[in-house]
Amino acid sequence: MPAAADPDHGDRRRSLTVLLGAVAMTAVIALPVAMAPRQRLFGNEIVGRHADAYTMIRHFDSPMRLDYFTQPATDWLGVLLGSVFGGTIAYNLLVLATFPLAALTTYWLARYLQIPHAGSAFAAFAFAFSPFHLAHAAYHPHIAQVQWIPLYLLALVASVDHWTPLRAFGLGGATVLAGMSNFYAALILAALTPVAIAAFALTRSDRRPETASLRGGWIATIGTLAALGGAGLGYVYVAAPSVLAARARFGFPYEDMFRYSARWWSYFIPPVDHALLGERSAAIWQRHGIADGMVEQQVYLSVGLLALAAIACVGWVRGRSHGRASLVAIVVVGAAAFFSSLGPVQRLGGGLEVPRLSGLLHPLLPMFRAYARFGSVLFLAVALAAGLGLTLLWGDRRGRAVATALAALVIFELGPLPWRWHWVLPTAAHRWAAEQESGLRILECVDRSSAASSTRHFLAQHQLEFLGGDIGDCAEPGLGSKLAALGHSHVLVRHGYRLEPGVPADGLEPQELFADSTLYRVTAVPAAFFVGEIGGFSWRERSDDRSWRWMDRQGTWRLTNTTDEAIATEIELEAFAFHRPREVRIDGPGHSTVLQIGTEPAWVRIPLRVPAGQSEIRFSAAGEPDSPATVLGSADTRQLTIGIGNWRFVR
Repeated sequence: MPAAADPDHGDRRRSLTVLLGAVAMTAVIALPVAMAPRQRLFGNEIVGRHADAYTMIRHFDSPMRLDYFTQPATDWLGVLLGSVFGGTIAYNLLVLATFPLAALTTYWLARYLQIPHAGSAFAAFAFAFSPFHLAHAAYHPHIAQVQWIPLYLLALVASVDHWTPLRAFGLGGATVLAGMSNFYAALILAALTPVAIAAFALTRSDRRPETASLRGGWIATIGTLAALGGAGLGYVYVAAPSVLAARARFGFPYEDMFRYSARWWSYFIPPVDHALLGERSAAIWQRHGIADGMVEQQVYLSVGLLALAAIACVGWVRGRSHGRASLVAIVVVGAAAFFSSLGPVQRLGGGLEVPRLSGLLHPLLPMFRAYARFGSVLFLAVALAAGLGLTLLWGDRRGRAVATALAALVIFELGPLPWRWHWVLPTAAHRWAAEQESGLRILECVDRSSAASSTRHFLAQHQLEFLGGDIGDCAEPGLGSKLAALGHSHVLVRHGYRLEPGVPADGLEPQELFADSTLYRVTAVPAAFFVGEIGGFSWRERSDDRSWRWMDRQGTWRLTNTTDEAIATEIELEAFAFHRPREVRIDGPGHSTVLQIGTEPAWVRIPLRVPAGQSEIRFSAAGEPDSPATVLGSADTRQLTIGIGNWRFVR
């Protein structure tokens, strides 16, 4: 007689099939990344370039550390990978591995909950490639570690079913992996664990007779989790004691939770990077003023998944659903995750506000604000229920057509194709510079506080600097000679920058022209003296071929004389007053003068004797400033007196 089939062997083979299938899908959508893993990152930048990912790449290129930002299960592994492959490849490996691992752990959870193989695999792929996961993979390598959520729930349910020391150890390991890979996962699972314990303990009636008692399972599980919670607090005390002593210092404003929490209708808006539906979704979010928080709103549940989950619930009512003892618990946990993901208050009639979970937790844990991330657990619950619904339909010959149609709808809604990637460096000019030998000194025409400053790490062989200090913008007069005096060799401009240098620019020659950027070579003769840091003036504005900066009541210019002796000169200014003529006193080195400035642009000349080193010109306008909001009825609330456009030195 042939040997009996080994059910464990069959489960291992099916698990391997799911894992390999998810690896293949990940390889397809990440193929461009695999072709250039040091120049490209996985994911679509749906809200533009943010610093988070690039900060982590720098961290992966650095030694290990332990502080209040460290999430060891992700960070330390990234540092280890970075020491071998470099930070960029380490980042890609950490993110891409989450997709097959999420599929595998979801499949294990579904099978433990007695969902048949086909439904379990369906749920596994849906959760692994969910819009939430794909959106965060482009920005947040920690939040992308969703694979530990189903693993933790599997360990928790198994412990509630039948507590043993081995299962307690497994629960501890899953807790550490989930909590130490992503602090938000620690918050989410800590908040939902009491609900999950109660739901699974009270609804699952399919235990084998030899398992431990219901009471003993959940009581021992609670004791295990209490010990783990104490260890977690001890870790925080060692790694970041100031977080416990001064929580508010690390907190976010209460108002942020309204932006980064989910709306109930967020779950019905398709992902903004969907090939066919994305533009309409993006327009909806723009109408509601959602910009930076858009990544958090990518919690779409899929009409197809919701329909299949509803079919599973109907089957449960009729007593026909597989895994029916688990379905109620799945629904309860999903409902708890849904309400936890919403904003801090529920507004009722008459101005009455009822706090939700996020509102209650904010005073205790102000460092958390993105409660929309609870939506990942809701998606997991819907996917598991949908797997039950799919197998229920497939068991009925007449229902197979419906099952096929709904599965096809889910694939259309959630399919991760086409490829998803973006450049590590934002423009072709950056990438050109990265390929050059060391020694360039490049000014990039963006503010130094911008997230774009994260490019400095990837151009470490060059000296990359940004606007600020002596260089306020890239359209000021005499820029080329000033840059030459300061030792810059190149200027990098992204196209679309609001004040790009003119072409041909003053003392700048285009060296490399790209579709998205231009790299200029500094060709000017170094200036003997120049205008450096400017204070008291607003940003530079442009109209046609003219540009200017508005001054408040007072302003200052710092002059730098690069020679060893004083220089007698005159400075010619193109000046004009806002709304009405003004008297302006100008105090410069070696001379003071009072000028009458009219409302039309006119050139005025000021004699100066500029000493070696640094000196200052001070502008003081008489009378109260005027506001465009008051004078013109515009939205501009600045207080303005005079504007200064071009200037030039006459020796």
